[in-house]
Amino acid sequence: MISFILFSLFGVCIGVITGLLPSFHINNLIPLLLGLSFLFPTNYELAVFIVSVAITQVFVSYIPSIFLGAPSEDTALSVLPGHRLLLQGRGYEAITIVVFSSLVSLIMSLVLIFVLSGSFQWLYEVTRPY
Repeated sequence: MISFILFSLFGVCIGVITGLLPSFHINNLIPLLLGLSFLFPTNYELAVFIVSVAITQVFVSYIPSIFLGAPSEDTALSVLPGHRLLLQGRGYEAITIVVFSSLVSLIMSLVLIFVLSGSFQWLYEVTRPY
């Protein structure tokens, strides 16, 4: 359990670094991570690391998108209102709104996963032929 927490914290640190680099995405990092997968004790630690990098990067990537005006393909449409706020001198407020709404959506997603977890197998069986 301690190893999961450590790899998660390490993933958060790497996610902050990659999130602050404009146009750098987790998809650019995954081939490198898979090449270095021998450094991870098990595949579970690698999965925890990748997921923590991806989630952290989603939160942090809005900072260069709003302040530098360099959105990635994921944040291009959602950054335009934030950039308008930046031009009005309210950039910090734009970042606060983005972080708050991202946290709310993360919590809502976890609640939906918990509520619908019993029906995932049924949904898989129904959609499998298609």
